[in-house]
Amino acid sequence: MILHVPLFKPAFKPAFTAISLVALSCGLAACGDDGVNSAPPPAMGGGGTPSPSPSPSPTPTPGSSDSVAAALGVTSDRAFETATSSFAVRPPSTLYGDQYAEPFGEGTTIDYDAGADSYTYTRSDGLSVTVTPDDIDEDGQLEGEGGIFGSTGGGTAYVVEDGTITHTIAMVPPGDYGDLSFSYMTVSLWNVNDSSDNSNEVEWQVWGLQTETMPTSGTATYSLDGAIGANGFDASAGIVGAAYDFLNGDSTGELSVDFGSGDISTMLHLIGYDHVAEESRDFGEFSGSGEITSGAQYGGTFAAGGEFYGAFFGPEAQETAFSFYIDTSDLDVTGIAMGFKK
Repeated sequence: MILHVPLFKPAFKPAFTAISLVALSCGLAACGDDGVNSAPPPAMGGGGTPSPSPSPSPTPTPGSSDSVAAALGVTSDRAFETATSSFAVRPPSTLYGDQYAEPFGEGTTIDYDAGADSYTYTRSDGLSVTVTPDDIDEDGQLEGEGGIFGSTGGGTAYVVEDGTITHTIAMVPPGDYGDLSFSYMTVSLWNVNDSSDNSNEVEWQVWGLQTETMPTSGTATYSLDGAIGANGFDASAGIVGAAYDFLNGDSTGELSVDFGSGDISTMLHLIGYDHVAEESRDFGEFSGSGEITSGAQYGGTFAAGGEFYGAFFGPEAQETAFSFYIDTSDLDVTGIAMGFKK
């Protein structure tokens, strides 16, 4: 399932920027002969909090082969916090606006029901939707050219109709994606389209099994190359601006952390693709700084304008991911970045 945000180019010809993610096949390094649940990762704290169970505890039902929870090794009910980044399109007045980002604990929550293999997404403003295996769009595909978002397969693009509103939720589970692989974190995207006014509200989420015991000394650097997914709008281009997606795998970057002081720094080199002009554009580098705020979680700001919120994942903080938005006088970008320890 490809989500489309209606934006406009010169001469007012409708342009469509593909913003959906599609679930890709799970390939956890920890998987044994019996599949993704044969060797689940150790339980983590932070973003994944097990829900209380009655006594005696019922036997959990593993998720389907397409389930993000199964790929994470989660086989019982669990509530996940997420870090989010959002934007909205409300024609004709707003072509790209209402940008914001939310840290863990303040943004969307995801309640996983193991028995039903369902996910209930609830935004901070109270909007909620539940997706089940019956809602999977088996024809879902991803319009990416490289990196994590340049592969297709699996079936975790969910579609739920509710009157004039269509909810589409797409998830990228842990797995192997060419030269990149991750085991403890995931990315999802929730698009809310209202056909009554052609508006779209788009929200990215990062979530997973946060590091329970963080290092207290030393430093680490994480590569973001090929693992940046975003959507953007350049208001200075043409008459009414140009829309870009950042799913081509060309964008690069890194995040560095000093575990002793808690200081965080990041750099994103963003290269977007204009589907109307059929060409790529290099927007240059955007630097940001911040700090570890609580446990495995961190947050910060970009020098050019904007914010980012994320966390470290895995028992040894092997992985990291953050949501972000960048807001300059001309360029607006909203998305996520996933990092792998060098």
